[in-house]
Amino acid sequence: MRDHHGRTATLGRTSRTGRVRCGLRRPLAFGLAVAFGGQAVLAAPPMPVELAEALIEQHSLQIDMTTLGDTLRLRLAHQPGRGRTTRLFDAAMREPLRFTVPLAAFNARLAPARLDAGYPLGLLDEWRRQYDVNGVCEPPRLKLAASIGEAVDQIRSLAEHAARLHRRALPERDRRQLARHYAAFSQLRRDAVAAALRRSERRLVRRFLDRLHSADMAAVLCAAQSWMQLLDGLWLQRLRTLMAAHPQSGDELILRQPTPLGEIVLAGRGNARLRVDNLLFLADLGGDDIYGIEGNGFAAEPQFIVDFSGNDRYESSRPGGYAAGLGSVAILVDRAGDDIYGASMHSQGAAVLGVGMLLDLAGNDRYRANSHAQGAALYGVGVLIDAAGDDQYAVQALGQGVGLPNGLGVLRDLAGDDVYVATGGAPTNYGTPGLTDAWAQGVARGVRGLASAGIGLLADHGGNDSYDAGSFAQGGAYYRGVGQLLDLGAGDDTLLGSRYNAGWGAHGGVGQFFNAAGDDRYDSRHAVAAGLAWDYSLAQFHDALGDDFYRLSGFSFGAAAHGAVGWFVDAGGNDVYVNAQTVADAGTNGPNFALFLDVGANETPPAESCQRRNRHGFVIWTTSVTPVCAQLEGER
Repeated sequence: MRDHHGRTATLGRTSRTGRVRCGLRRPLAFGLAVAFGGQAVLAAPPMPVELAEALIEQHSLQIDMTTLGDTLRLRLAHQPGRGRTTRLFDAAMREPLRFTVPLAAFNARLAPARLDAGYPLGLLDEWRRQYDVNGVCEPPRLKLAASIGEAVDQIRSLAEHAARLHRRALPERDRRQLARHYAAFSQLRRDAVAAALRRSERRLVRRFLDRLHSADMAAVLCAAQSWMQLLDGLWLQRLRTLMAAHPQSGDELILRQPTPLGEIVLAGRGNARLRVDNLLFLADLGGDDIYGIEGNGFAAEPQFIVDFSGNDRYESSRPGGYAAGLGSVAILVDRAGDDIYGASMHSQGAAVLGVGMLLDLAGNDRYRANSHAQGAALYGVGVLIDAAGDDQYAVQALGQGVGLPNGLGVLRDLAGDDVYVATGGAPTNYGTPGLTDAWAQGVARGVRGLASAGIGLLADHGGNDSYDAGSFAQGGAYYRGVGQLLDLGAGDDTLLGSRYNAGWGAHGGVGQFFNAAGDDRYDSRHAVAAGLAWDYSLAQFHDALGDDFYRLSGFSFGAAAHGAVGWFVDAGGNDVYVNAQTVADAGTNGPNFALFLDVGANETPPAESCQRRNRHGFVIWTTSVTPVCAQLEGER
């Protein structure tokens, strides 16, 4: 493609003949080497396991995104009057691109099939290094306790160490002001950082974010790494052994001891009914228990809960509660049983200036919350990991892997037929009757004009899964940042979304959707989905294998506008498209690039297997896995 001065701008790797090869550079690196002109070569799709491994191990995202950015920047630079636009593009791309290196490392940690303390500890260490590259965090190590009294002393000592680090991160006066801002922030509507904030709400959010930004995040994350020494499997097993040998092990309570940092509770095998307003540590041997746990505001004291067995119920009626790092670190580990988790907001693996983690290792579990939950973080790290079972996740808005400013939100489910629902939030800002905004299921969410987004990740490793969400969901990013939905299993999945879903980016965001295998169904209540990029954004949709069904319409299937790159790839299977124009298109106010690519064994493609659409959009079909070449006429 020729720019304003007659020079040629290309995207990808050029051959000796000067043509650019169009295809997958690696089994999967989200890096289609596509040119605006030249020859297209499509490679045979690899097996789903290879695709998943390539995704997990891929380190080329930064290179691919930089190449895309450089190409668009070059085109802008050689057009008169586009100097300011070039600067805006650079500013928009800088934030999401700086996240790509840690993002590749996070994905690499998805590889182990088993779940242990190494994953969350490594996750925290990598995130901490974004704030303190050369800093070293050396948490105190725990020795195996010889008695319950010694274990309690160790808990108190470790809690004091973590609390000191949190207080160092933010002076007490600033913490009190932050607590007041947080209380007001929590009273805003469920999706408090929506685009249509009133002026007074915007001032409140600005003050709240400014206060968070002044904190020492490296100290916050080091405090969390210290408190997470309690996840040590040998130490927990020794505590369980000591509790089981106690004369009151068959009762509801073995010990309940208040401390300046909160209560320490050791519960027996009885069916406990426990309500705690200020909890520091809770360990439960067994029984079908009901826990009512309320948060302690925005204090610096940590919290740890471990339940060794039983079908349990966790409840919290106010913001915070359990697995909610509000100005601190809070961890919940449930090792067995079919459990029910209910909360209002900021819970179930949520964080604001802290770290919140919920680890459920077995059972068919149910998670329900209003918002800011199930892997949600604002200036911190929020993680929910479920290792087994057929699970149900329900949130109204802002959850299931959402990264708010300077936040890493992760929801990871390792097995089972799972259901993810994110509906019932506030009415969509577009005013479409019946539609709500979700901001959920692998989404990065910034506050436009105030703060860039972080990283949101939802990774499901197996089963026949169902995803249902309102607008802005399912692998996308709004206002910088990176959002991913990765379905790495071989199950038959269903996905229902609204506006902006299944791999999208808006206002400088990078969004990715990947499904490794299965006969999947993609449906939408509205348009604008599946590889849609808007306003200096990058969006990728990739379904690797299976006979899939698509019913999407209106600026979908690889679309881009306002200096963006969007592509849609279905790399195998016999697919069906209903009431949908399977075209790649690009809007005005470029430069833009859009791609639709379907590689199928028995497809019935249009007469032209490779077509160039208006404004740099391309549609490519193949009728077999044999490489197909097509000449793409460059734009003049």
